Amino acid sequence: MIITQHDSLCTGLQNSAVKKKTRKSTKSAILEILMALMKQYGKNYCFPSQAKILELLEKIHGIKIQRRALNYALRDLVDEGLIKRTRRIAKGSGGLLIFKSTIYAFAQLGYRMLNQIKKLGRLVEAQLTQALDNRFRRRHPANGPPAFAVGGF
Repeated sequence: MIITQHDSLCTGLQNSAVKKKTRKSTKSAILEILMALMKQYGKNYCFPSQAKILELLEKIHGIKIQRRALNYALRDLVDEGLIKRTRRIAKGSGGLLIFKSTIYAFAQLGYRMLNQIKKLGRLVEAQLTQALDNRFRRRHPANGPPAFAVGGF
């Protein structure tokens, strides 16, 4: 089989598209995880370790990435104005620095986006509920079950 330059270019573009799609869905999953952690503890911030974020990504979303990819995704979320990160550093005995997990909070744009998603979710939920109710009513009219002819077919 002969691989042409066109084939290798197409393969490269497909791989690039897959990486971008994966990166975008990874960022969405990270946002979900941060939001869930904030909600779980009733705070507007959270401070999970990177190891914990990676564990939850794999456990909940089935996404397994390296720590470097996580840092790229977190940097993208900061650059897009969706989250804010604050490094936590404490001084230990002897003046040594102790690095603690980073604090994550949603930025103003992140909150606006989450509120739009909530509104959209409520709208979709209402439409689905209405569609299911209509479907149920068609199958089970108020007059009782449909009458079937008894006898031959």
